[in-house]
Amino acid sequence: MAQFLYNLTAGKALLIGMAIAVGYYFLLYDDGSALQKQIQVAEQKVNQDKTQIAGINKAIEDAKIFVKVKASLGSEMQTVQKAIPSNLTSLDFMQTISNQAKTVGLQIDSVAPSGDFRSNSGQTDNSAFFEPVGVSVQLTGTYNQVMEFMSALTALDKIVTVSSLEMTAQNSYNPKSTTPELDFKAEVSAYRFISSAKGAGG
Repeated sequence: MAQFLYNLTAGKALLIGMAIAVGYYFLLYDDGSALQKQIQVAEQKVNQDKTQIAGINKAIEDAKIFVKVKASLGSEMQTVQKAIPSNLTSLDFMQTISNQAKTVGLQIDSVAPSGDFRSNSGQTDNSAFFEPVGVSVQLTGTYNQVMEFMSALTALDKIVTVSSLEMTAQNSYNPKSTTPELDFKAEVSAYRFISSAKGAGG
């Protein structure tokens, strides 16, 4: 080693120094670029984590909204099913009409499935999801009783429509009544839900 240093000239020393300097620069010297790359990688990872967290939070919020909407629709669907029940029959509706008439004191002259309903039974519009269940009703009573009966129909949890309504005063005098009595005739319809797999029927 001493002999090597003894024989070392200034030129050789300069070349060796330059070689060492170049090697240090390429192998050992850190100008901060490596650290900058590490920082960039870390920032990208943080941003990816933030994006994932934001996606998770949105999914949680969407799930909460879905639960609320589902609960709301569930309650609304129950209301619709009551208003347009799938198992409603003409006999059921006739019984409902009779009960309402008796409650307000009307005399029931006739309650029967309407002629239109009987003629249309089994023939359903394929585009419709409901069909009418019609009842022809003939009642006798005072005007107030008739109005109470009509009001009771609107209070039912079913959708009910009234058509072909006729009210005429009776000519005969009833000594038991202090107010004139009316003959009430109407077509009253409720509705039931149908599906493509279910046909119409009484």
